[in-house]
Amino acid sequence: MTVIASFLREHSTAHMPAVARAAFHLPADVLTGLEEAAMRATPHGANSVVWLLWHIARVEDACIAAGLLGQPQILDDPAADWPRSMGISRRDQGEGMSRDAVAVLSTTCSLQAVLEYRDAVGRHTRELVEGLKPEAFSRVLTREDVSKAIEVGVFSQDDSHLVGLPLENLLWWWGVQHSVYHIGQIALVRSMFARSGPLA
Repeated sequence: MTVIASFLREHSTAHMPAVARAAFHLPADVLTGLEEAAMRATPHGANSVVWLLWHIARVEDACIAAGLLGQPQILDDPAADWPRSMGISRRDQGEGMSRDAVAVLSTTCSLQAVLEYRDAVGRHTRELVEGLKPEAFSRVLTREDVSKAIEVGVFSQDDSHLVGLPLENLLWWWGVQHSVYHIGQIALVRSMFARSGPLA
């Protein structure tokens, strides 16, 4: 199996069936049966399910498309107008948001549009990766790469440590592992409702 095929196989498991076929789909397993109120809730100040879905989609979109591969983000697709559709005007990835800000986003955004945005991001990532040559995975990020990503607002000055890291490592992190990590958090939030019902 090629490095590209291996990435795409694991990437598909971190997305819904609408993105790609897979032996199993982790998000579907944890989202099936969750009511909308539960997906918007922030029990004990935890990040909501919808916030987590938005966050992992923003990280994949911004960091892979724009940060690693220098391509436009799905967020900026004029035909879809995702900021309007989702009801989320901010362009960041959510790091450092206050509990109040997370709660506001969770209650005011369009849940359906967030789900559709994440699907669109997943499909875009796959198109971009399928277009890479296998040797691209061993390329390392240069200082110029990181500087360009900082200029367009995708990376911050704190991301200078990315210089010298192989593209393969970062694709796996932002395309698969980061998503799986937060899907685990979604499962934890779900368990709160399963044990005690909705928690405020």
